[in-house]
This record gives sequence, C-alpha cells and structure tokens, in this order.
Amino acid sequence: MNRVVFHLFRLLLLAAAVSLFVFLGWKEFAPTGTLTLRAQTGEPSPFFSRFLPDTRTEEIYLDVNGSSFVPIVGDPAYLTLTPPSDFDEVEFELTYKNKNLPMVELGILTDEEADAYRLKPLENQLLDELDWPSRREGDVVLYDRHERYETLADFLVAPPPLEEIAAYHYRFDRPFSILRYTPHAPPERPPVRQSHSGGTSSGRAGELRTLDLTLRGEHELLTYIERERLNFTFDYMDMNRTLGEDPVTILVFDSAGELVAGKTNEDDGNTGAGGEGSDMRNLHVEAELQDGVYKIILKVNRDIFFRRITTSQKKLTFLNQLFLGDEVGYQPEPFLAVRHRVRAPGIVSATVPKGDLLIRGAGHYAFSREMYFNPDPVRLEWNTDLDALGINYVIATYMPPETEGDLVRARASFFTEGVPKIRGAWKFALSLPGVYDVGESIDVVSVKAVLRREPMSLGDLTSRTWKKLCRTLGLTSF
Repeated sequence: MNRVVFHLFRLLLLAAAVSLFVFLGWKEFAPTGTLTLRAQTGEPSPFFSRFLPDTRTEEIYLDVNGSSFVPIVGDPAYLTLTPPSDFDEVEFELTYKNKNLPMVELGILTDEEADAYRLKPLENQLLDELDWPSRREGDVVLYDRHERYETLADFLVAPPPLEEIAAYHYRFDRPFSILRYTPHAPPERPPVRQSHSGGTSSGRAGELRTLDLTLRGEHELLTYIERERLNFTFDYMDMNRTLGEDPVTILVFDSAGELVAGKTNEDDGNTGAGGEGSDMRNLHVEAELQDGVYKIILKVNRDIFFRRITTSQKKLTFLNQLFLGDEVGYQPEPFLAVRHRVRAPGIVSATVPKGDLLIRGAGHYAFSREMYFNPDPVRLEWNTDLDALGINYVIATYMPPETEGDLVRARASFFTEGVPKIRGAWKFALSLPGVYDVGESIDVVSVKAVLRREPMSLGDLTSRTWKKLCRTLGLTSF
C-alpha cells in the first residue's frame, strides 16, 4: 500500500512539473506567435497597470450589470503593459463608454527622453457622424463633400487646392511650391561667429538669416528650398545636468519621409550631472537637394540647449512644440500647465515673458511672419469647423470602432521595434482632445492586448522553456 501511495505521489509530482513546464512555455514564449492578455477594471493584473495619474481619473463605479468602470477625465492618462517576453507587434483594445467626447486616441511611447508618443485613432465622432460620400481603401478613407472623385487614387493623382483638404492621421504627400519665391543665395562656407543682439536678422539675397534664441531638447522644423542649397548651422551648449553622453544629431527628411542628409557631433566629453555647461559648439548641415519641403529633426536630449540657428533659407517653421529654454538655469518653480485655445484665423502673434516654457499644440510656430509657412493641409481637430474653413475633402487613416449597446470597442496596432521599455514595460498614453472643454469622460471597463511575433520551433521552445524552468527552480542548466 505504501509503495502504491509513493508511486502515485511521484506521478503527481511529475504531472505538476510537466504542467508547470507547459504553462511557463506557453505564457512566457507564446509558441504559436500570438499571446492575448486581458484585464478588467478594478482587478489586479501582472501585465497591465492602472490608469495614471490619479488626478485624471475618478473613482471606480459599478454599473447596473455589476461591471467596474474607471472614468478618465483628463488628458493624457497613462498606463503600462509588461509583456512576458519580446514581441514584434501589439494590438491594443480598449472597451469603454463614451460620455460624449469627440475624439479618443492611443499612443505608444517611442522616445523616453523627448516624451514622444506615436498616436493612433481609436474613435473620431466627427468622422463617424460625417454624412459626406466616402471612398475607402483599406484603412484610408476619403470624404468628398460634392462627390467629385470616383476613387481615392483619382484624388491622390489630381488633388484639389490644399486649403480645401483636412487630414487626420494621414501624411498627405504632394508637391508644394511658393508662388514668386526668391531664394537667398547660400554662402560659400559656414558663417564666421559674431556677437548678436538677439531676435532675428536678415538682409539682401545672399545674406544669412540668424535666430538668436534658446531651444531646449528635441525639436522638429520645416523648411522650404527652391533653386538653392539647404544650409543650416546650429550653435548649442551641453548643459550636463543629467548623467550620460549627450550627442547631437541633425536629420533631414524629404516629403516622402526618406533621410536625405544628416550629421552628428559626439558628446563634449563631460558625462557628469554637475551642471557645468560646455563651450559653444556648432553643427553645420549643407546639402544639394531638389526643390520642396524638408523636415529637420534636432535629435538630442534635454541637456542640449540650442542658442542660435543660422541659415540661408527664408522659410522656417517649427512643428507641434517649442521648448523655450532658460539662459542660466532651471526656473525655481515647478512647471504649471496652462491651456489656451487659439480662435483667431490666420497667423496669431504671441509674446513669451520668460524662458523654460514648453509650448505644445497641433500647429506650426515661427519666430517671424516672414519665416512662417504651412505646407500641410488643415489638421482635423476635435473642434474643426469644416463649413467655416471651406473644407470639401477629408482624408484619414481611420477605422471606426465597434459598438455594442453603450459600449465602444476600439483597437490600435503598434510595431514595437525601437520602442523603449521602462522597467520591462511599454508605456501608453490615452489622449482625449477636447476633454477639458467638453467636461465629459470615457469610462473604461477593460483593456486587452494581442501580442504577435514569429511562431517558435519545437526545439527552440523546449530549450528556452527548460532554461526558464531551471531559473525558476534555482537549478543550473547546461
């Protein structure tokens, strides 16, 4: 009898070990290449965090069916997803009640230092309720007020005037030119450094234009060239306020998103965090390019302060944000968020009383009216008035969400190559444009993530699972 019990006990131990082996292999390595993770509001999850910060959420409540919902009342709200191993793609699904918010978007963190997110649409009520004739090809849709185009391809081949088009999460690639544009002749060599009194300066054709300013960290800007060379010199200082190297990279992209020029300066040699600013350094970028619009990315961290930009280009606008750095040190008080909605049409002037100011908004910024230009179609915002702006076409990369009663189920997919992990987790931002103006919320009941990669071979699965099992049990694997 004792021997039977002993053998039964051994079989149970073996079965438990095999079950653990299979469970670890399946959950950790997803041998089929697909792993689905779910979490309900109010229930703890080893994979999903709750939405933060608490100031942008309200208390969890139960509906009449006993389901838990968390209202999101601020923009943005953040959550993280900790995958059990590496995956190539994540499809994120959010289920919620929309309390009359016009737009819901989700983004994955792509640059921790710049706090940059790659946003995707989840729900756009303006598009969902737009009753114009539409043409769809895949996830791209064209709304045509007067039904003048038979296909999306016809629209792209012979588009209407730019001012009649609004775009939403769509890069509208078309030739752009400025009528009666006269270029500055570029200098034969990089400029000799001189002292400047501040502001912008320009002169006759052939002279350089200089912006004396302080821009902190990464920025994106647009410039236009026609019958001239691309020519920029960026003067900067490394303030050495955080540990690590602070290289400076300037990247130039054409309208198709192709890299056409670039240059890098390595760190100044001081990797400490003592706040000893470097001497003024400069990086000169020059290239012979075709006429058109080019995007320039200043790829740096917030230790880098650009003090001067010198160029022979006449047009220069910054995209979406400006970080106006201080001259000598951080402002003593913490940042205070101030929201302002620009209602006036056309170019609006603004004066900034002091530095260390981060300006964020979906728009174009220039340091003089002469330098301003906008080569893009109207960007569709949560409050865009299509009739008032004379918009006759809307082109968007957008798939409407599913609805079930008062629940909305929306999805967005992201490739994870190059996406940073913070303590093993991907960080997501839930963006609710207009939430502070409308004063409503979305109430989230559940989140779901479908992770994908190439399926694993049996040999690879066995080897990796065995190593994982040994690490779990504190054994040595060979």
